[in-house]
Amino acid sequence: MASESQPLAYDLFCGYGGWADGLLAHGWRVVGYDNEPKCATRYPGEFVLQDVSTIAGSRLAGAGIIVASPPCQRFSEARASRKHDPATEDDLGLLKQAVRVIREAQPRYWVIENVRGAVPLFSSVLGAPRYSKRPFYLWGRFPPFLVGQSNLRKMGWYYRPDKGKWFQTPGKRDPRERARLPLNLTSPIAEACLP
Repeated sequence: MASESQPLAYDLFCGYGGWADGLLAHGWRVVGYDNEPKCATRYPGEFVLQDVSTIAGSRLAGAGIIVASPPCQRFSEARASRKHDPATEDDLGLLKQAVRVIREAQPRYWVIENVRGAVPLFSSVLGAPRYSKRPFYLWGRFPPFLVGQSNLRKMGWYYRPDKGKWFQTPGKRDPRERARLPLNLTSPIAEACLP
């Protein structure tokens, strides 16, 4: 049960709750927004079925942090390598909605996360990422934090020394499950942003 004394976090494009896992572990009250009804049954925080484009950011004022992971299927390395399906300016629509909500809400901290394929387009709106450790790229206003990598393996990632980066184990899992951020990334950010 959430209490008024808990710091408040909003999770835009929340999916199954990768951000929420880390925030909840550090005592945050987390309210997630997604337009996919099936996320409601798996999301570990408070879930609101709502499209981010319809959120009035002023209603989220008072948040300690707003996190956002706009859908990234078009930006994945597999899709980016297809010449007939490049990421375009149109793909910025969801990012721009997240930025609008954040600007209207004026939280103390905010973080937007996405994959390498999104970096050129997202950087055109947000500047260079503040943090990057493949496969994760973060933009926003947040304090320094330390990330361990042991939990990546538990989340289905494996490291390829010859490529110098992490890859997700292939499988036919739900795309929202594959997009979940690992606890070893979200937890240190949640801790660093505590009031």
